[in-house]
Amino acid sequence: MLRTMHATLLVLAASLSGCFALSDTDRFVEDEGCDLELKIRSFVPHAGQRLTVKLVQDRSPEEAGAPTRNALVVVDPLETLDLDIRLPGAVRPLFDTRRPRARIDFYADANENGTLDMPPTDHSWRLPDACVDGPVVFEHNVDFDTLDLPPNQPTGFGNDIELRFCEEGLEEYADSPIEIRVEMEFPPEGGLAEEFRPVAAFRVRRRDDRGAVLLPSVVDSGFPVRITIFFDQDADGEVDPEDLAIGYATTAETPDCPALPSPCIDMLPGRRSVCNGDGGDLQILVNRSRAMPPPIAPEQWFFPDPPFEG
Repeated sequence: MLRTMHATLLVLAASLSGCFALSDTDRFVEDEGCDLELKIRSFVPHAGQRLTVKLVQDRSPEEAGAPTRNALVVVDPLETLDLDIRLPGAVRPLFDTRRPRARIDFYADANENGTLDMPPTDHSWRLPDACVDGPVVFEHNVDFDTLDLPPNQPTGFGNDIELRFCEEGLEEYADSPIEIRVEMEFPPEGGLAEEFRPVAAFRVRRRDDRGAVLLPSVVDSGFPVRITIFFDQDADGEVDPEDLAIGYATTAETPDCPALPSPCIDMLPGRRSVCNGDGGDLQILVNRSRAMPPPIAPEQWFFPDPPFEG
């Protein structure tokens, strides 16, 4: 049902508007989308803190509801003062001419309470046009922007992904930073073929007390999803051919999760490690049996300078 509704809305928007966006001169120009980029510099005050980046699409004045969060990036903790982030093709073409271009909201959790607070409690900024402003180097400053606070925060795609790192065979990677990439397949729109695009990128060391990492509302599980996990054993912030890579994919046939007394036992018979939980949320038991060789020259999504400290 979620997939059908999503596809219907996208096709309707395309038929009404076409592949154009409103420029600063109030003329309509063709919009091709772009990579999601952010280049932060001199983030000395936020070393060791959680950095959150959101790609946000505002609605038109005629539409009701909160803005949509089309991609989520989390670095926890921030271990370098200069960092480039690039998610290829994450900013989709804009087909509804009534809407503004997608923006980038980002903040450092300065008081480390795990949520967004008004500045200057947390340091937060907004780049109004992801394709124009994102590629420009952003120096740390105190000219803060007030972002959308609960309950008016942008809404994601509706379904969480929970990764449980509790399988035998991963002991040597217990202290390694983990890079998690999530891509979701979008239906045909405005003459474009269906394709996978990035919707989330996490680089984390911290897990909860169950050994899990939660990616909140990053996918619509009615669509195919690809999840790739890299264990950065040398902690240099780069995906190397020597790093352990584990991949998962979901389809319409992904089974429901059984009730389990422990998060660390196999979810399903036959060591099938991906299942649909409550409301379509995805649960994944990360195990080495899914290990795969990474590409010879993996495409980087994070570019630390200098490299992350080990």
